[in-house]
This record gives sequence, structure tokens and C-alpha cells, in this order.
Amino acid sequence: MGDWAGFDSTCWCKFLDPLDPLYTEIQKKFIAKQTEFYGTDHIYGIDIFNELIPPSWDPKYLARVSRQVYESLEAADPEAKWLEMAWLFWNEREYWEVDNRIEAYITSMPKDRHIMLDYYCERQPVWERTDAYYGVPYIWCYLGNFGGNSMLAGNLEIVNERIENAIKNGGDNLVGIGSTLEGFDCNPFMYQFVFEKAWDMPQHQDLDTWAGTLAQMRTGVNNDEARAAWKELFDEIYIQRSVPGHSPIMNLRPSFQRSTSYHSSIRFNYENDKLREVIDHLLAADGHGPSYEFDLVNLTRQYLSNRFEQRFADYKAAYEKGDTAEMAALKDELLGTFDTLEELLGSQPYFLVGKWIADARSWGADATEADYFESNARNLLTTWGDRGNLLTDYADRSWAGLVGTYYKGRWEMFFKAVDEAMAAGEKLEGERFDTLLEAMKDFEYAWWSERPGTFASKPVGNPVELVRTVFDK
Repeated sequence: MGDWAGFDSTCWCKFLDPLDPLYTEIQKKFIAKQTEFYGTDHIYGIDIFNELIPPSWDPKYLARVSRQVYESLEAADPEAKWLEMAWLFWNEREYWEVDNRIEAYITSMPKDRHIMLDYYCERQPVWERTDAYYGVPYIWCYLGNFGGNSMLAGNLEIVNERIENAIKNGGDNLVGIGSTLEGFDCNPFMYQFVFEKAWDMPQHQDLDTWAGTLAQMRTGVNNDEARAAWKELFDEIYIQRSVPGHSPIMNLRPSFQRSTSYHSSIRFNYENDKLREVIDHLLAADGHGPSYEFDLVNLTRQYLSNRFEQRFADYKAAYEKGDTAEMAALKDELLGTFDTLEELLGSQPYFLVGKWIADARSWGADATEADYFESNARNLLTTWGDRGNLLTDYADRSWAGLVGTYYKGRWEMFFKAVDEAMAAGEKLEGERFDTLLEAMKDFEYAWWSERPGTFASKPVGNPVELVRTVFDK
């Protein structure tokens, strides 16, 4: 099917042609074996062209292929329904939104046997671009996170408006509200909102009222400080949607130029001082419970990450001026942020790479398998493939263990290379930077393939006191 994300051709997706008679036989055997193992709810997820270019863009061909896929499902299970992501209609919209290709592709089978997942509705509901999927049943979905990245994101007011609009104007073929998240450890309340909106919340619910209720739930107390914190979060912080690579700069390969990671978006559309005010309100609320502790750590994590970006801009300015004394002081401060975050994140079970690795190893039947699963678990968080892959940092996360070894390790290499260049009267660019980049790729590969270090799989420390200590400093 061609290139995908720069992977070697041996990893390219292969296309089993649905028009070949053997396709139906393979489908029947596969589903029979799957049903033997797991049973069936008669709903089957198949995405034959997701982020791929079809062999032909002829609408008649697209209709024939999708019809044959459905008929192969029906031959295997007469009650089968085909569940399909609509991400391709947005991601490759310049190809799909011509010549009635979408309509031809999704309406070639009985409509009641097809369900589309409208994948990224907080940015663009595809139902609005396709006449509500031409009557094919669909589910309105909130994505909210790419790769499990650690970033405060969620355009709450827009999500609310778009769900209400879909319910009002999306047609009788709107059959549900769902989520296509790739990770929810940073913004769990956004998913709570989406599903409360689906099940319990009246239309035109006042968001301030919901925020006040949520404040009491998450802090364990009912006071003005708690309510002020959550109102400010809704009004000032949660005003932007998640995008691919929505990550703190400290989690990405360091560079004075644009990030060398394929996916990277470090923007935050609020003043960091506003986030500090929210944290101050939460501390003053004097709450208790796991969600209160999680929120304090998570918001402080983001505050420190944003602060790192601001201070790195100062470091870059000092570098441009050749002010080595200022650079040295800022380098110490920036590297110290990794240590502060490492300790802070270690107090939360959701932010432990050690737990991620321990869970992966638990699936191994023996030591060899456990090592294999650990390598894969580390790889997912780092390079997503072999050495120097284009998707490096796609699934970066601010987790204890990762922060203190992997991310800090790359920045230590960067600062060392800057110091060496300055000592030689040069800039970190050209061949010098290329040499550093290759060294970082070797470091990344070794971190997941050789599995250095062991990491705590259980939280340590009092999260509230650790947050107070951060700001006492």
C-alpha cells in the first residue's frame, strides 16, 4: 500500500484484495476462530484504508471493495455489523471529498449493517461534511488525546456545543456518543463530561453549575477555593483541543531549531501564571482524596513543564548573546526541573513508567518473553519503531522514570554539546548538531532495546506536601 510514517518497506501495510474469492474464505476462518476464543457481539472493526491510499480512487471501485468486505462478514456471521473509523475522511480529506467517493464507499451495503465512528469531533465533525453520513449510522466521538501525551487539553465549551448540535441536527442515524482516545491519564474529567452529557446531563446544562459539582467531587470539599479553581480551569485553561504531538518541550529531542520529532506541538493558549493561580486555589481548598492529589500533581507537572519552555527560551537568548555565565545558571535550573518532576510524578500511580513496564512483563510466560514485552512497552513510549524513526516521541509522557532517565538524558547530551561548541568558538549547528542527533538516536535505541534501569512500580511520597515544596522553593 506504500509508505507510512517513514517506516522501511518491509513494514508497509499489505492489502488483501476483497475482490479475490479467497478473501471471503480467509474472513470466515478468521471470524470462526475469533468467535471460538472470545464469542461475538456481531460487531467487527475493520479499517482497510486508514491513513493509506487505495489502489484506485474510482468511486465504483471503492463501492465494490466495501460491498465485498461487508459480504465477506455476512458470509461469516449473518448478523454482522461493520464498525469503521471515519478518521480517513478527515485525515485524507483532500482525496475523499471529491467525486462522491465517501458516499460511494459507505453506502454500498445495507445501512443498518454499517456504523461509522466520527473520530475527531472536537475539531471537525465529519457528519457535517457528509450529509450526516448519507444515512449510515454513526457515533459522535471525542478524541481528546493523541499518543497518551501529557498536556492539559480539552475545549470543554466547544465539546458541549457540538454534542448538543449533533443531538439536535445530526439526524436519526446518530446512534451514540463515544470516545476514540489514545490516553486519558492527564485529563480524565473531559471523558467524564462527554459521557455524562450522553447519559445524565440535560441539554443546555450550565457549565458553571457542572464545574461547581465537579469541584466538590474532585477535591472532597465544598468551599469557595475549590469552586474558584475549577471555574478558572474551565474558563482559562481548558480552552484548546488536543493535537498530535501536544507535548511539553522537555519531553522532546532538544534543539535550538524546530523540534526534530515528527509530531510536536508545544503550544499552550493561556498564561502560565493563570495555572499557578488554579494550583494556589486548590492548595487553599485543603481537599483530600485520590482525585485531589492527582489534580494537584498533574497541574503542577504542567506548570513546571510550561516554565521549562519559558526558561529554555531565556537559555536560547543567552546562547545567541554568548553569555556563558547566564547559560550555566539556566542549565542548572533546567536540569533541576527534571529532578523535581521525577520526585513529584513518583507520588502518583498514573505517572509511573515502572508500573507500565511491570504490567508488560507480567504477560511473559518466561524471562525471554517478559524481556520482549518490556522492550515493546519502552519502544511505544519513545521511538515507536527502530532507531531514529519518524514517529519518535509520538507517545511521549511525563512519567517518573522516563523524565529522570530518558528525557533528562537527552537534555544532558544537548547541554554538553552546546558547552563544547561554545568552548570551541562555534555554534551547535551543521555537522556538530548532526553528530549530536545521531548520538541521541543511539541513546534512544539503547533505552528501549537494552532496557537499562529499574523503576518503581508503586507511588512514593505525599503528593500534596511535594506540591507545596515545589512552590516553597
